[in-house]
Amino acid sequence: LFPYTSVFRSDGSEIESRLLGRSDRIHSVAFTPDGKRLVAVVGTPARFGDVQVWDLASNKQVQSVMATTDTLFGGALSPDGTRVVVGGVDNSVRVFAIATGKELFKAGHHEDWVLDAVFDIDGKRVVTVGRDRAAKLADGETGAFLENVNFLRDQLFTIARHPRRDYVLIGGIDRVPYLYRMDRPRALKIADDSTLVRRFDEQEGAIHALAFS
Repeated sequence: LFPYTSVFRSDGSEIESRLLGRSDRIHSVAFTPDGKRLVAVVGTPARFGDVQVWDLASNKQVQSVMATTDTLFGGALSPDGTRVVVGGVDNSVRVFAIATGKELFKAGHHEDWVLDAVFDIDGKRVVTVGRDRAAKLADGETGAFLENVNFLRDQLFTIARHPRRDYVLIGGIDRVPYLYRMDRPRALKIADDSTLVRRFDEQEGAIHALAFS
């Protein structure tokens, strides 16, 4: 049996629908800003990665984009809800148009699995994190690499963007959340950590999810 995505009423009283796909694993889900569609980033290890778009009025799948020969991660939507950025086991970063399923770009800046991603406030840039310990900033329309956000630490699993600033919170295997600004206050130097805003307390285990209030 394939796993399905469940959509609940906001008060938790009942399930509105179950959306059945063909992938073994569901890694992330996100509503478009208008609430009309749901985007799921899924995959079956060693077989394929899939970006699914569901129409919530009809509970029909309107897009299914099989992008790689292994699973996909991430799944952040652009602020205007027109694009989704995903990472892959093939070390790639991909951005897709939600309306058409078209791949807008593929980038290969990472040296290991890309596990999470976010857009900036205006949707013009993306930041991605992965097992290569790097948080990388790239152009959100072309995929062109801009620079590293962080000084390398340990494998990074997750990233979240501040709701009103171009700050990102990253975390991973070393159990410490780090808050970084996307824009560097001065010229880049070797082993430069000038974008670091705050180092939070060490947690009890590896960090797999982060969120801002």
